Amino acid sequence: MVTRNLLKFNRVSGILSLSRSQVSMDMHRIPVKNFEKAMSSQASRNEMTCVRWKKHGWTADSMVKDTFNEIMKGSRSFTRAEVQRAINHFNDLKMKAKVPDFMAVKLASVVTIHLGWKEGEKVLEMHYMTHGAELRFAGEASLMDEQVEGAVRRIFDNMGGDAYEIARHFYCRLIDLRLCKVKDCVFRIFILDLLKKNQVKKAIEEFDYFSHYGKHGSLSSTAFFVLWSAFKKNDELFQEAVEIINGSIESRLQQICILGSVFLMEELHIQFVDFLRKQNYNISTEDVEFICNLTRKCKKPAILESFMNAHELFKLTDKSRARIYGSLIEIHGKANNLTGLLKIWEQVVAEKNLNNFRVVILKLGHFYKCNNFSVPTDMQYYLKQYRE
Repeated sequence: MVTRNLLKFNRVSGILSLSRSQVSMDMHRIPVKNFEKAMSSQASRNEMTCVRWKKHGWTADSMVKDTFNEIMKGSRSFTRAEVQRAINHFNDLKMKAKVPDFMAVKLASVVTIHLGWKEGEKVLEMHYMTHGAELRFAGEASLMDEQVEGAVRRIFDNMGGDAYEIARHFYCRLIDLRLCKVKDCVFRIFILDLLKKNQVKKAIEEFDYFSHYGKHGSLSSTAFFVLWSAFKKNDELFQEAVEIINGSIESRLQQICILGSVFLMEELHIQFVDFLRKQNYNISTEDVEFICNLTRKCKKPAILESFMNAHELFKLTDKSRARIYGSLIEIHGKANNLTGLLKIWEQVVAEKNLNNFRVVILKLGHFYKCNNFSVPTDMQYYLKQYRE
């Protein structure tokens, strides 16, 4: 296993340090032209492939919201007749008031579950035609990522064996109708479903497809899961995943940190350091911040725990380590994981300069209190000291 991992690392790190002419001439290497282009560019390290989204300026009228909730009451167990009645009531509501997009999307997902995708699509298209149509922009839709995620999960949870394809049709139609864009939190549902079925090849193909499906925000967590799964599968799929992911992500920071997170997950610290050396790249606070955000999205604390175990090798500053501790506290605290929080405390209290970790200690105290955990005696001492 170690030998195979070293072979993968050497092949990938060798490719990423080649010149463009070398890549085109050496057919035995991974053709990562887009990655190489990013490596040679003058772009700043913290450049991100993302779309700026406006904060929603819409609110649902309370009466409209109450009426819609009444229409959808008991929707999980609707009969076909009740679904049709809900559609009719919803159409009547649209005639009397302005209905936010999220209501149409929720109804469409429920209709899809009970009556099939074609009927659900009709709900979406009717809403589209009566609410702005070609003047609509996805960034201005009255719909939040969490609501799209909820609709997609509803289909996955209730459609059985055809769930993936139906949910895919549903999501693509939302994008086509400018109700949303490809977002990491939603796209990740599809990829994790494929990976759960060990369909790594298809997951790579889907990443390639959706990463070019119009503009999109950062797909970092989805990219990580695809790359990590391909790494564990075989060399060929790993090479293909590297090529496709780096072909869709222009940011050098993201490219290096996503691949680096795979190394960290597999505890290949020396390989990660050697990779950074070959790229003439030093870990900065921006890189640590990105890896922390990625870890929280993926809910894989092992990435940061591995990072901390080799912090001297990566020359992490107190500031960077404090950021890592903070992210681990959030993950374990929100998961009600007392063992995880206690482990962090044991590491923090052993730090040479505790004053540099004041915020970390206060954050630990916060999550101990939120989870109603008994605070260790030595932590109580520092909490009292830092709160004064």
